[in-house]
Amino acid sequence: MRSGNHRFQCKSCGKYFTDNLGFEGRRSAPEYITVAVELVYAGLSIRKTVKALHSIYCKVGRSTIHRWAEQYGHMMDEYLDGITPLVGEEWRTDEIYMKIRGKRKYLFAMLDSETRYWIARQVATHKGTDDVRPMFKQAKDITGKTPSKLISDGASNFAEAHKDEYAPKNYLWKSSVHESHIRMDGDIHNNQMESFNGNTIRLREKVVRGLKKEDAALLAGLKVYHNHVRPHLGLPDGQTPGEASGIHVDGVNKILTIIRAAAKARN
Repeated sequence: MRSGNHRFQCKSCGKYFTDNLGFEGRRSAPEYITVAVELVYAGLSIRKTVKALHSIYCKVGRSTIHRWAEQYGHMMDEYLDGITPLVGEEWRTDEIYMKIRGKRKYLFAMLDSETRYWIARQVATHKGTDDVRPMFKQAKDITGKTPSKLISDGASNFAEAHKDEYAPKNYLWKSSVHESHIRMDGDIHNNQMESFNGNTIRLREKVVRGLKKEDAALLAGLKVYHNHVRPHLGLPDGQTPGEASGIHVDGVNKILTIIRAAAKARN
């Protein structure tokens, strides 16, 4: 059986209505949909997510859950990118490989050192030569600023993107330093990005392994989950990176809160 949306009755006029903002046309209740979406973004396989929903009497198939995860990933990420995060002055960037349509691709990410906020992303074919300026520009547009320091490895595309997007063009502009001589130990390293790639991306690789396109919404969903749902172990008081950046999502079911806020913003 499928569980529909909750029906409420107006005490004044006696008419019934449903609280389905953001879930119009769905046969399953918002609570079931958001549980499924969060499980997928957390790294549970689609097959196991189907089994979990069946255990609470929500009978849906794998294609339905995949469709939910894709639709709401884009919807939430687009909405949240319109809210300016209060990030720090030191950013980090790196890449990790994954397979899309069976071919090796690279996911590039921009991360704030202070808040661990995942600012922007880009998928590319080649590790050190593809143009990553779109990600650098996206990060600048989302935050409304450029970093005082950018930490990366020595890949030439990082240096070129920093020069074009972040380096000051005249002496009145804010200075931005690019530190690319990183080491595995010592003061200059990129351990935060290595941890991010391992704990945020690699542990959830089974979710994105079957991506069919480079702008797949599942990547957007992983970004939303990292920033606004999952508390970060490197932050005090169980904060999410979003909370550390001044973006607070109310309620226990944060996915539900974000979807409804995004739907309201569209109307």
